[in-house]
Amino acid sequence: MSDLDIADVIIESMPFSKEIIYWCQTHPEFKEALKVSNPDRFHALGLILTSKPKSKPDDYVIGFVAYDMEQRIFKQDFIVDLAEKHTEFVLYTNLPSKKYGKYVHHIKEFYALYGKDGDYANTHHFDIGYLLNMGNEELSERAISVVEKSQMIIEAGGRRSVSQKELKEIFEKIKLEKY
Repeated sequence: MSDLDIADVIIESMPFSKEIIYWCQTHPEFKEALKVSNPDRFHALGLILTSKPKSKPDDYVIGFVAYDMEQRIFKQDFIVDLAEKHTEFVLYTNLPSKKYGKYVHHIKEFYALYGKDGDYANTHHFDIGYLLNMGNEELSERAISVVEKSQMIIEAGGRRSVSQKELKEIFEKIKLEKY
């Protein structure tokens, strides 16, 4: 196994399909643009929301949520499984680096393509109250836990360094439990 980084472990731990995980491995620009690939700023909620957009019903939208420890709000980006074939994916996000390309687009493009008639309105940024008001106890507990753990990370001055040995052990444990 080649060297891992924390993003590999986080992506593997997310409820992403095997195809999306493989896509991340083979498309580094896509992987690097994922919020969860920046754990010093974002804490993954481990939640995905899926939908079939009315404007392009052949596509499959996968929303994933992360807590922005800097701005202290939840943010949702979207991965679109083009034609729901599980072979080509586009990420819609907002990158400060402005590194967009064939498979990484600005979030405004998502709303232009899929947000017709107000679909997906107000779903990119939201506070914890939005999640708590959904009425899902498990989701509420997870959101509160992420905010609390994020506060602990901030107070500790960031995440601790993790050795390759630890990363590989965690990665293998996740794969074993997941599959």
